[in-house]
Amino acid sequence: MLEDELKKMILEQYGNMAKFSEACGVKYTSLMGIFSRGIKNANVQNVIRICRCLGITADGVARGVIEYSPRTTGLGSLRKEQNRLFNLMLENKIEIDGVILSDEELRLVDDMITAAADMIRKRRDRARAWSEDDEE
Repeated sequence: MLEDELKKMILEQYGNMAKFSEACGVKYTSLMGIFSRGIKNANVQNVIRICRCLGITADGVARGVIEYSPRTTGLGSLRKEQNRLFNLMLENKIEIDGVILSDEELRLVDDMITAAADMIRKRRDRARAWSEDDEE
């Protein structure tokens, strides 16, 4: 059943329905209603939001199949792994070599993510400055 497949994808990528609901902008009660009444009876806007969050096409869902969006093909497994790790990090359950990370190790991971985000911002700022120079 399509709803079962979608629910499995949601749980694999987001850990639970509440996190998925929040990430996708679909009310939790609406989401639960969709899975109890069937996705074909859902509001089109909610179906599109669900599909975008899962990286699948709404057209495929309308036909009753899971069809990955061309934009996410190749990135889908990476995004799934990122979501899985993020959810584990929130639950303090990330493991390396079978050992759960300590609070200090989790802070190190968080610091690395923050540093990477800062680097991305700096690159974007430089690119923006260069493009502004080119315009003058």
